[in-house]
Amino acid sequence: MRNNLLDQCVEQDITHFINPAVAFSNWQRVIDLSLQYPSITPALGLHPCFVEQHQKEHLNALKPWLLAHHIPLVGEIGLDKRFIESFDQQVFFFNEQLAIAQDLQMPVIIHSVKAHHEVIATLKHHHFMHGGIIHAFSGSFNIARSYCDLGFKLGIGSILHYPNSKLPNVLKRIGIENILLETDSPDMSIPNSANEINTPLSLLQTRDLLVDIFNLSKDQIHRILAQNAQQII
Repeated sequence: MRNNLLDQCVEQDITHFINPAVAFSNWQRVIDLSLQYPSITPALGLHPCFVEQHQKEHLNALKPWLLAHHIPLVGEIGLDKRFIESFDQQVFFFNEQLAIAQDLQMPVIIHSVKAHHEVIATLKHHHFMHGGIIHAFSGSFNIARSYCDLGFKLGIGSILHYPNSKLPNVLKRIGIENILLETDSPDMSIPNSANEINTPLSLLQTRDLLVDIFNLSKDQIHRILAQNAQQII
C-alpha cells in the first residue's frame, strides 16, 4: 500500500516528504522509513501531546541520535494548551529540545495549539534563528509575521479548506515565499473528504486553493514551494 501511494505521488510530481517523530518509541521507525525510501526526510523529537511518554533519558539521547543518523530537523516539538494539565512538562521538554537544536544549528518543526504567544516568547528567549516549520498554522497575520521574522515557514494544509477560515487572507498578506504545503497524514483530512485516511495526495487540493489566493499558475506555485522547502532541508 505504501509503495503504491508513493508511486501515485511521484506521478503527481509530489517527490519529497518530511516525516517527524513524536516520541522516543518511534524514532527508529522514522529512521527505518527514511532508509527504505530516500524521498522521506526524517525528523526526531518529543511531541507535546505525548509528554507523558517522555523521559529525561530521551532528551539525553536526542543529540546523539540526531548526529549518528544524520537527521537534519528536530521535531515535532512544541506546546499544546488543550492538555493544560501537562503544560509545565511541555514547557520543559520544549525548552530543552530548542536548546539542542540551537546547539546543532538545526531547524525545528513546531506544534503549537493555543500557545503561539508562549512559543514565540520561547523562541526569542533562546535567540533561536535557525527556522523550521510551524505545523498546521492557523493564526493571525501578526502571529504569522512574528514566525516568519524568526525564519520559519508556515505549514499549510486542511485548515485552509474550512469555509470560514481567515487563513486565505493571512496568506495573501504574508506571501507565498513564507509557506509550505503539508498534510499531517494520516490525520487532519480535508473537510468533507471522501477519504477517511488523509494522504500526501491531498496536497494537490490545497495547491489548487493557492492558485486562486496568489493568482499564480500551478507550475509557478510548485516551483516556489519547492524552493521554500529547500531552504529548510
